[in-house]
Amino acid sequence: MPELILHAGAGKTGTSLLQVLFARHAEQLERDKVIYPRGFLSDEAAAGYITSGNGVAMANYIRPHLPHDIGDKEAFIGDLGRELSGARGKHVLYSSEFLVFEPGERSNAIATVAARNGYTPRVIYFVRDFGPAAFSTYSQLVKRHGETRSFSEFINDWNPHYRERIEQACAVFGPERVEVYNYDEKRDELAAFFFRTLLRCQVVPPENPIVNRSLSAKETELLRYMNAALASNAAQATFLSDALMEIATETVPEPLLLTQSEADLLESSFQSDLAYINGLIRGRPCVIAQAVGDQRQQIELTEFERATAAILAKIVSVIVR
Repeated sequence: MPELILHAGAGKTGTSLLQVLFARHAEQLERDKVIYPRGFLSDEAAAGYITSGNGVAMANYIRPHLPHDIGDKEAFIGDLGRELSGARGKHVLYSSEFLVFEPGERSNAIATVAARNGYTPRVIYFVRDFGPAAFSTYSQLVKRHGETRSFSEFINDWNPHYRERIEQACAVFGPERVEVYNYDEKRDELAAFFFRTLLRCQVVPPENPIVNRSLSAKETELLRYMNAALASNAAQATFLSDALMEIATETVPEPLLLTQSEADLLESSFQSDLAYINGLIRGRPCVIAQAVGDQRQQIELTEFERATAAILAKIVSVIVR
């Protein structure tokens, strides 16, 4: 039976990279009997921009309160039926980190339309070791949402919601149709693993574009300082981070080392979640972190850097509203 493949994230597990590759190689995927339907900002994804994938319309059908600019969010369920009925028995792939299968009639409608057209739903969900996941989420908030807290402050309120999202998908589609993998195990071969192992394609994309790269420790501190000057304006923070990443495009390792006290905090907060996730995961179990340190080196900006950052923040506040 053909599959309705739902790549639902999680965020910061290589979703942007994969969505660029899905869009760029849609013709190759279809030759390998996997259709990646055109969707929200498909051309932009193929060009290498962050778009959150072709599953954005599905996510907005399930959760209409999402902010994406989609004219008729109710129309998706009909579009899905037509896509599946015309797929000629090929697998159909939707991808978006916004896909959350909240229990209710809208999530159930996805399963119903799949069954009506002879498709088996298959949810693919990547998680991360909790320390790197927290760092990556923090970096994204600094880049895109004007975050001004230090990482030590941020981590007190952080929750990746892995368990909740997995439980919701299991409730809608059945646990036998939900696959959980550890991104940190597969990150160096992510495209090959997804295309060849999960999608069973013959050809793996030869490219590995840099999409939504992590910030270095110095970049994080610089942007955090400017975010404070900009009063946490998300549009202005995005403008600054985009400019910074255009200047330096090389990938960087996760910028921070988890301290023992932070690791202990995560362990106490998510011990039961880890046990649940590792009961389902296929491959290496998740951990809090592969390594921790006694103390993290503090990154200090020089007076010149602070002055320059303040000037740049002032300029950006004038040109980006």
